Amino acid sequence: AYDVAFSATRLGRTRPSTATWLAAAAAAALFAFSPLIWQYATTAEVFALNNLLCALVVHRTLMFAASRTFRDACLAAFTVGLALTNQHTAVLFGFPLAAWAVFFALRHRLTHAPVSTVLWLGLSGLAGLAPYVYLPLAALLTEKPGSWGDVRTLSGFVAHFVRADYGTFQLYSGNGGTEGLQERLALWAKDTHYVQGLQSALGFAAFGAVVVVLTSCSAATKGNQLGPSTAMGELDGASPKKPRPRKQGGGKGRGKAADKAKASMGVAAQAEEAQQGRGGKDSTASSAGGASAEADTRGWGLALVLTLLFYLLVFHYLANLPLSNPLLFGVNARFWQQPFLLVALFAGVGLSRVLDLIGAAAGRRAAEAIGWTVLALVVVLQVAAGSRAGDQSSNEYFRSYATSILEALPPKSLLLINYDQQWTSCRYFQVCEGVGSQVTLINLSMMTFKWWNTKQHLYPKIKWPGTHYVPEQSVAWKEGGFTADEFLEANLPRFKGGIYIGGQLSYSTDQFVHNKFDFIPYGMVSKVARRDKPQNFAGWKKATGPVWNAVFERFPSLPLEAKFGEDTWEWTVGREFYDHVAEHGAHILDLAVNGDFNLEDLLTAAQFMELAVAFDPHLKTATLKNLGLAYLHVVKDKTAASPKYPAPRGTQRRVDWAQAEYLHRTHPRLSRMESLVEPLNNFAASAAWNSSSPTLVPPEGVDFKSWASERFLAMWRAFINRPDAHKDPSYSDVLRILKHVEDKATGSGGARGGARSPSSRAS
Repeated sequence: AYDVAFSATRLGRTRPSTATWLAAAAAAALFAFSPLIWQYATTAEVFALNNLLCALVVHRTLMFAASRTFRDACLAAFTVGLALTNQHTAVLFGFPLAAWAVFFALRHRLTHAPVSTVLWLGLSGLAGLAPYVYLPLAALLTEKPGSWGDVRTLSGFVAHFVRADYGTFQLYSGNGGTEGLQERLALWAKDTHYVQGLQSALGFAAFGAVVVVLTSCSAATKGNQLGPSTAMGELDGASPKKPRPRKQGGGKGRGKAADKAKASMGVAAQAEEAQQGRGGKDSTASSAGGASAEADTRGWGLALVLTLLFYLLVFHYLANLPLSNPLLFGVNARFWQQPFLLVALFAGVGLSRVLDLIGAAAGRRAAEAIGWTVLALVVVLQVAAGSRAGDQSSNEYFRSYATSILEALPPKSLLLINYDQQWTSCRYFQVCEGVGSQVTLINLSMMTFKWWNTKQHLYPKIKWPGTHYVPEQSVAWKEGGFTADEFLEANLPRFKGGIYIGGQLSYSTDQFVHNKFDFIPYGMVSKVARRDKPQNFAGWKKATGPVWNAVFERFPSLPLEAKFGEDTWEWTVGREFYDHVAEHGAHILDLAVNGDFNLEDLLTAAQFMELAVAFDPHLKTATLKNLGLAYLHVVKDKTAASPKYPAPRGTQRRVDWAQAEYLHRTHPRLSRMESLVEPLNNFAASAAWNSSSPTLVPPEGVDFKSWASERFLAMWRAFINRPDAHKDPSYSDVLRILKHVEDKATGSGGARGGARSPSSRAS
């Protein structure tokens, strides 16, 4: 934010006015408090540091434009290299600004040795890349599990540097989106205008960019009119200050130092020495030098305009993320922070020029008063807009997510992960906080690369049946790769705690693995089980009951979609939770319906699916069908001896969680005060629950069979009214049974019927 303000005051101005500083401060506030910048300033990501380094690139280039010294040129080159070690998109600033700096130096003949100058600038840039040296050293000396790529060889290092695994100059390794350059630019402009820029930043930025371009052209024309000799004095480093007289004594040593400086600075140093002999021409040179310095910084402003255009065109031409996916849209939007740096800067320039016009018409004080007003408005409005995304004070969702997974797994188990958010969060809590230290974690997507065979020694507990994970019956398999079923066959006996999977297997077309293994719900992950061995339903229920109690405890609440939309990673946490809740209930129902079941199993399955129906804003249609089926079997059950609801084990824990989640959604501020005002909180929760709460258990005193009958009818009516319900294989059966029951209920008032039940498996 400081660099934005500083740079905005220097675009073509040798002595910024108070109004200019106010405009610059407004530009800094516009940038710092924008929702996107604020959000990633509070996130453990590369983007906040990238913003800083790119701002430093702009700042150091400005310093070079103003001083025209070899030192500032080298510092600018070093900063570009350093920025590249953090985020590759920094090259979209570094390349055009470096090209301008070289053009500037050659045009103004700042050196007699352009080849050596370019060489030194290149070495400065390489020095900025020095952090990359850590990668091969760390791989050779202390390689850790979870590290990416084989950087011990030159080819592997280069592949890592250019992101060859994902595709060089690409953001996404999957099938790219269909959006073209024009549509992507339009989406960027829409987000910048309506979300980030208070519906005014783009307008002021466009005006500021036009001002910069016009003044740059004017300054260039003025520089040409100065004449060759005068211009030579300016461009080669003439200073408005009088040169200090050379001290007596030590002339020989200082002469050598001066000669060395001349060699590095070229004509610039000689021009300064020549100016010392002009005597009375100092004042003329000073005037010309001031004009030249102003021209140089204005020319630098034109370079920034071209840099912004270069970033927008090149990035959106190469970007291949499908923007129809909200989460991937959010990933793409993260790269809009870098150009917003320049948008805010140009908005400050535009506002500064507007204040200049106001000052010329109404006076300096009027311009300053308006400047203070605009600054206050920008701060207040942008803080109000950014605080929604920026307030992460209660965000512990990934702690809850990772710990609920790791703590549920038994010792000596293996977890295969194929979700980015699961991998990074579980890795952090295991390595940094020691959670689940006896669980082995492996990233499934990493296993698919050819370099994986160089990482296998980091996992001595695992037996590797090949070089890397490949599709079944593929060419890569014939060349030495291994398939998922081969990996599971080799390692299931080696992990007494079992093998678990977070997410899906990498190759959806594989069939052998699904013929040999089942993936059974186990909290927030799935457990691998052989199909040729009968499942121990009682043992599974006994194991997963405490697991889900721990999950409910770890998640006192879930991310609210009003704050964490589909473009955020927090949204995926809620999505996973509801998927696993519904899947757990459906699995109990499937086992109960197709085997020996009791009423408790049916009611437990119904309670889990009721949680999804109550709170999931993106409820899957199959869950409505499955929940209705569960209640249908409850109604048909003959074992209940009393109309009182026979609450299954764990009911109170699930009801308590549902009450807390309901309160969190309806009164989020009150739910945060639970530890301070627990009695009030419990009273409010109970009041809200009794009036309009989700349904997990029947109301007190109601015959539970009648209640189950009503829930059955409600769920299946909701199912058949879904637009995609007809795609379910059981749709016609559900429709037929529902009609039969409704016709019978009209005459008998019951929901009992002998019609065949549809399958509980989701389509």
